[in-house]
Amino acid sequence: MTSAWTIHKSAAVLVAAAVLTPALVSTSAAAGQVPSRQITGLTITQSAAASGASVSLAAPKRVVPYRPFNVTVTATAPGRLVIDALRSGDKQSTVADQWVPAGTETLSVRTKWSDVRGLSASLNQGTDGQASDELAVATKRSAYPVVGRVKHKELGSSWKPGCPAPAPVLRRININYTSYSGRTKRGEIVVHKRVVTTVKRAFRKAYKKDFRIKSMIPIDRFGGSDNRSMRADNTSGYACGKYESGRWARHAYGDAVDINPRRNPHVFPDRLLPGNAEAFVDRSNKRKGMLGRKNPVTRTFTKAGWTWGGDYRNPDYQHFSLTGG
Repeated sequence: MTSAWTIHKSAAVLVAAAVLTPALVSTSAAAGQVPSRQITGLTITQSAAASGASVSLAAPKRVVPYRPFNVTVTATAPGRLVIDALRSGDKQSTVADQWVPAGTETLSVRTKWSDVRGLSASLNQGTDGQASDELAVATKRSAYPVVGRVKHKELGSSWKPGCPAPAPVLRRININYTSYSGRTKRGEIVVHKRVVTTVKRAFRKAYKKDFRIKSMIPIDRFGGSDNRSMRADNTSGYACGKYESGRWARHAYGDAVDINPRRNPHVFPDRLLPGNAEAFVDRSNKRKGMLGRKNPVTRTFTKAGWTWGGDYRNPDYQHFSLTGG
């Protein structure tokens, strides 16, 4: 329902707020009182009127960073609609800005922040004033993976002639992760299609358990250089390269993953890979993003039959592979 208010155009803005409660709530308003509010099931709707027009907003109670969700907007007059994500610390970030006609519109929007606590809709009618609506939402902690095919040209410098895993058998996984600073970010990793399920499960577990990751971008962004990717502490999968022995590395087959390689170095008696990882050789000094045998990510991979390099004679703490290489 919408309040039947009479308002002068000089009183341009009204804001209404909805608060999540576990019970079903329904309120109504007589003329000149508080606007109506309804909370039904998984959807909250509320409306406020200004200058003879009103706008109401409906959305799921829980949203996932980067995952699209539908927002239903009902406006009694045309105008410019702006939908903002209300975040912690009184921050606001716009997720939609467009002209809408009178009536009901369903828009697909998405947020990329883990601190979203609400959504607000503002309908601007120019000189006729503005109607606003606001509702509370909660951010659901979900990795939300999306898997896609990989084209040969997209492999760029990460592919070399003779590579054992051609593009048709590779898959790109886009997935949320938590950065060292605690922010939700969207990562991308390329692996063989046969290991997609395990890799998704491991990174979902990492996100759920708040395991921190520096970055997760394909090695092509580093000119195909595994060393540059490691020095940047970048998490990666497919990389077409060989061992010093001349054999193809397991990364060239797409069934190996390196996680936070600077904080989880490959330790030899006379050197480190990467070379800038001296501060992380001492494994007793635990810091964010460091792996161990009891880490939930390590357990997820080993439970699926993968080998963790931390158990090697020359420990390779960053490395997981399906075949042990």
